[in-house]
Amino acid sequence: MSFLSTNSPVFAPQAFCWRPDSIRPYESLWSVFQKLAQLNATTASGVIELLYAGGAINSRLKANRKLDLLRFGLLDREQLAEFLHLEPGQVYQASALAYLREDEITSLASTHLRYCPCCLRTGFHSPVHQFLFLKRCPAHHKEVLTDHCAVCNWGPVPYDVSSIGDTTFLGGECCLKAYRREGKRLTKKPQTKFGTIVKLLVRRCQMGRIDQPIERWLGPETGATARGPKLLNLVRYWQDLCSSPTPEAKNTRHSLGAASTRRGHIAIRSESIDTTHEVEYSDNDDAKRSLFLVYKSIYRHVLATCLRSHRPCVNYLIRRMSSDCNLGMNRGKICASAQAFIMWRMFFENAYTPNQLTNGFRGRRSRAIVYWRGTSFALPSQALYRIFALECLAIFSECLLLAEHDYRTKTFSFNTSRVTEGRLPYWSIENKDDGSMIIHWWPRSVSRQAFSFTSMRKAGDMNPCSFKPKNWS
Repeated sequence: MSFLSTNSPVFAPQAFCWRPDSIRPYESLWSVFQKLAQLNATTASGVIELLYAGGAINSRLKANRKLDLLRFGLLDREQLAEFLHLEPGQVYQASALAYLREDEITSLASTHLRYCPCCLRTGFHSPVHQFLFLKRCPAHHKEVLTDHCAVCNWGPVPYDVSSIGDTTFLGGECCLKAYRREGKRLTKKPQTKFGTIVKLLVRRCQMGRIDQPIERWLGPETGATARGPKLLNLVRYWQDLCSSPTPEAKNTRHSLGAASTRRGHIAIRSESIDTTHEVEYSDNDDAKRSLFLVYKSIYRHVLATCLRSHRPCVNYLIRRMSSDCNLGMNRGKICASAQAFIMWRMFFENAYTPNQLTNGFRGRRSRAIVYWRGTSFALPSQALYRIFALECLAIFSECLLLAEHDYRTKTFSFNTSRVTEGRLPYWSIENKDDGSMIIHWWPRSVSRQAFSFTSMRKAGDMNPCSFKPKNWS
């Protein structure tokens, strides 16, 4: 039994029921408040009144509308720890801020209650369950994290104070209705398994690296179905970052020399980069021109190697494709390699039709400018150029996949709005104490057959370059 302060305008001198020893490591704020509601036989409004009376929140009116449980929001962390007789570290571990950076929570944590049915029946829920990059419960590897009850299909439930102490759940066997039915059957062994992923997340946040913005890597316009496979790879990426480097990578010490590590992790270490000269990419023309030489080198390399036999196709399409066939889907087959290359150039040179890539038209435009969304971070110049080069190749791979799809469906289009940048590599920059820098990245897997520009050809097929749309002469 605990007592509220005598200065409380609501409950003083009434008492409320609370057991601080019932809180387990890595337990979430939702689970803590759920126990508070059960011990006092109250609902969400009663929990808010208790928190307001104990000084844990400043305004119960705003909390009635929404109380963010991923972050602290209106909650005062120190006052909440004092009110619940817990250590400040226990309260901090109950939010997502202990495991993710604040700007990543919106993209990586669910706003609906995700739970493991086994954990929930024992009266336990962790903020780790809310993370979208985890498919299964760390303590019960056979249980898939879900936001719908497997018995009555109830859900999703908002992950805020409104779902605490809710009595509208259907059926006695509902996962949420059966909360804490099995008492304290959660042993220390599952909590140890939670500690493994928790240590990885905490160490990754404390490493002080510069990571690619999560939302840009996922794609702001990408649906939840397409985001799922990319999110599941994050744990593997972070394990590579937090693990000790391999002997091959550790002994590699040369300027911009690549060292390939396990599972697609590639690292470049350089001791010649002066990290004091940092460049922040912006929308001004000077920043765009600074990357044009990198783009020009990649452009010439792709044209001289991969597209050597398709240069006549490229020239032919650039001359013939005007405003009549630029954005819509057109019937017919054209050279997929040439279509991919032209779409890639149009994307970076901000052209609306293929014939705008000719020298005559480009003479009226600024020729030494490349259009790239870039990054808002101030990075060393060579790191910025490397990241730009990686994204150039990734976007070229996406254009190639689009062109191959058009070829199979006997259509073609040069609409660059179809390029979603969904194949961007995930990268991270590590600044060492000795002044050197390591760039880590994990590219999307691309088969060698895709870059051979022959994946659309089968036995007995004609040369794709010989196909022309029906309305061409």
